[in-house]
Amino acid sequence: MGGGACLRQLYPRRDRRISRVIDAFGALRDGVPFVRPEIVLLFKSKAPRYKDSRDFARVAPLLEPPAREWLRAALRMAHAASPWPGLL
Repeated sequence: MGGGACLRQLYPRRDRRISRVIDAFGALRDGVPFVRPEIVLLFKSKAPRYKDSRDFARVAPLLEPPAREWLRAALRMAHAASPWPGLL
């Protein structure tokens, strides 16, 4: 998340209240590593462009409940003015 890692936790530089266990940062699908969608959406939420909002609209409904809750809480902490938490 760019800020640092401590005891297997990652956190963004802007808001240390938001963290994610390193093992939950990404996953493998068919042997290909990727960053979890809720984390990508959090990064896109700072200054969303049209394509970021489109990605949110497409991906948010597909998030599993724990990922959706994590993203909702992280968005409220990091970007309180964002409309995205209310759409989850």
